[in-house]
Amino acid sequence: MAKLKMGQFLSMTSYMNVQSFGRGDLVTVKNQHGHTMQMSKELLETMYSATHYKQVVPLNMTGLAELLQSVQDHVFTVNFKKQATKTLAAQILQEAEASDFTDSKKLTQLAKKLIQGEDCSLTCHMVEVENNLGRSLVIDLKATSDSKFRQVDHRTIESIIFKNVKYELKKGGKRFEDVDMEIPKDEPKWDATQLKVGDIFSGTSYYETVSELGKDEVLCYEKNFGDRTVSIDRSILRDECHNANVWDEEQQLSMTNLAGKLTEANNMCFQVCFNSKPNEKKIKELLGARKSGPKDTAEAKELAKECLEGSEVTLFGRLTKAEGKLGRSLVIDIPSQGFR
Repeated sequence: MAKLKMGQFLSMTSYMNVQSFGRGDLVTVKNQHGHTMQMSKELLETMYSATHYKQVVPLNMTGLAELLQSVQDHVFTVNFKKQATKTLAAQILQEAEASDFTDSKKLTQLAKKLIQGEDCSLTCHMVEVENNLGRSLVIDLKATSDSKFRQVDHRTIESIIFKNVKYELKKGGKRFEDVDMEIPKDEPKWDATQLKVGDIFSGTSYYETVSELGKDEVLCYEKNFGDRTVSIDRSILRDECHNANVWDEEQQLSMTNLAGKLTEANNMCFQVCFNSKPNEKKIKELLGARKSGPKDTAEAKELAKECLEGSEVTLFGRLTKAEGKLGRSLVIDIPSQGFR
C-alpha cells in the first residue's frame, strides 16, 4: 500500500453467490473472499451468470476445448466425466445384474460405464489452460473445502454454460471459430426473472484512484461505469485489487513469453509499453526537419530505423481479444474506455 498513489489504475474481479432477497430490489450476496454484502438487482444484471442461458449451441469436442481458452476470468459451468476410478468401478460391478454379464448389449453398456467415470458439474472460473496435457485448472466456486482447485479433462467435456449460452458436445457441431460469443449491448446478460438463491455471477470493475478519504478509504472513479465515484476501503484495494502501475520485480522474457503474458492477463488491468506502427505523418515530420537527405549509408540506415520504429506508447488497458495467429491483441484503454 506504500506504493499506492492517486491517478493509478486498478481492477477487481468479483464472484457473487446469491444468499437471499431483501426489500425492494436488494439482493444479499457473498463474494469469493467470504464477505457478505447487499447489492441492487440492477447491478447484478450487469454481471455474467454461470447457470442462466438463453440458447443452446452445438460444438464439436475441439470447439469446447477451445472455448475454455476464451473464458478469461468470467464465471462458467462445465459438465464433464471424471477420470474412472477403481472405487467407482467396483460399485458399478456390485450393482450390476446377472444379465449385464450375459446380454451382449448390456455388457457393452456396462463396459462403457466402467471407463466413463462419474458425472461432474463445476461452477468455476479459469486458472490455467494446459493444452499440452488436455486439461484445465479451475477454482470451484461452490467448494467448501480449503482447497478449491479442480481439474477438467477436455476429452470428457459434455457442456459449458458461458455468457448466456449453453454449448453442448455434438457430433458435427460448430467449430469454435464460427461462434460469436459477444452479447449485444441492448440485450440482457441473463433472464433476471429467473434469479434464485444459489446463483453465481462474476464481474470486473476498473478503477482510477482520485483522492484519499481519511486514513481508511480512497475515492475512485469506476471507469467502466461512466466514471461514477465510489469510496473503497484501503484493505480491499490491497487484498482484492490488481494495480497496473505497481510491480515488485522485473523479469527478462523472450518476445514469445512476453506475448504469452499478455494473453494470460484475462480481465485484469495491465500496463503495456510498445512501439506503435509507423505512420506517414510522423515520417513526413521527421524527413521535413532534416532539409536534406542522408550523407552516407550509415546515416541512411539510422534514418530508416527512426522512420520505421514508430512511437513508444504506454497503455493502461484490459484484454478483450488475443489473436495469437495475427500477433496482436485487441484491448480497451481504461482511461478512455476506447478500443486500441
